[in-house]
Amino acid sequence: MAAVTFAQALGSEWYGNVWLTLATIAYTDDANAQILNVVTDLPARVQSLPAMPALPDGTALPAGQWSTVWGPVYTTTPGSINANLMYVATYSTASGPLFTAVCIRGTDTSEAYTPGGLCTQLAEDLDIGHMVSWSDVLANNWNPALLTAAPGLPAAIAHGSADGLGDLLSFQWPLTGGVGVVDYLQANVAASVPIIVTGHSLGGCQALVMALYLANALPDYSIIPHPFAPPSPGNQAWCDLYTAAFSQGTGQIWWNTADIVPNVFQVVPGNTSPTVASLSNLSNMWGADYGGKLPIGDLNLAVTHFENLANGAYVNLINDAGAGSVQTLNGNYLPPVSTDSTQTCPDTWLGQLTLQHFPPMYSFLIDEQRKIPAFPPPPLPSAKPSCTVPYGGHPVPLVKP
Repeated sequence: MAAVTFAQALGSEWYGNVWLTLATIAYTDDANAQILNVVTDLPARVQSLPAMPALPDGTALPAGQWSTVWGPVYTTTPGSINANLMYVATYSTASGPLFTAVCIRGTDTSEAYTPGGLCTQLAEDLDIGHMVSWSDVLANNWNPALLTAAPGLPAAIAHGSADGLGDLLSFQWPLTGGVGVVDYLQANVAASVPIIVTGHSLGGCQALVMALYLANALPDYSIIPHPFAPPSPGNQAWCDLYTAAFSQGTGQIWWNTADIVPNVFQVVPGNTSPTVASLSNLSNMWGADYGGKLPIGDLNLAVTHFENLANGAYVNLINDAGAGSVQTLNGNYLPPVSTDSTQTCPDTWLGQLTLQHFPPMYSFLIDEQRKIPAFPPPPLPSAKPSCTVPYGGHPVPLVKP
């Protein structure tokens, strides 16, 4: 990699493993009635992280320390408890912070303690039939007139994405005086300190909309998005705003071509390339040898359903942001390797989704396909007994959702 400055390295793929680790830490205590412990467990995980890797030319960064400076905060609204979670971390040296990171949790698929929270998450994931004007979002109008998804609308995002962003912006952290994340950043982070915005899955989608929101709310700051496996949140006009705000090299969108989630919700008619994200890819992505809980026939019905809901309104930033802002990880379909119910090999459709979508696969693909520094990825805290399967000649650990 050519010599680059620290600021350039933050916006490139160079520290991708670091941002994936921060996104994964957001899942700490994500289920099994442990979410109440997250306010102590998550900061401990952040604080235990090693030093930031050197620059591409080998120049070491000054010695620093990780800390959580705001949050973690999760939804406490009755009926939606634990629907969303966000925290802010920083890496500081003797001279001050090198950067600050806003980290957003994805869908807690193992949520059993607060089923209302899971339902809220699914609504944020899948409520795409209606959209919310981006101008309403920037005005903090959280009870807007809903727009039926259709091509040609002004800049807009999915109703579910707008609801999720509104929830995150309503969070207040009592240990910083009860202020929200925007007010905290403005009052406590110098404009010269870059702000990374990261998350995985639903958290990746929210990282996209949060990054553009922060770019508007904090115009003097350098906002650098690094979402992983994000579904598409908005239409063409919204994507145009995003790409204008984050030119090539000022952030990266990370996706696995064999992962269903980042392929939604744009339809690309006639597409046959796996490196073009498209809802229509889903029906043929893994072949027809998966029965299990979600047989391929039901998947086809689901694809048709969401194509109808999306109504041609959505554009995927993976296809729109430009090669300098997208990190395409070339994934491969894995045939079923086990029917042992005590293991979690991909012997079902859901097992394959788990394998391709969860952070361990992203960590593996980054290490395989990018010559960037390693960084210790924490296991998903809700991991259950797992097996190891060969992937390109190397083992990949699997975890249950």
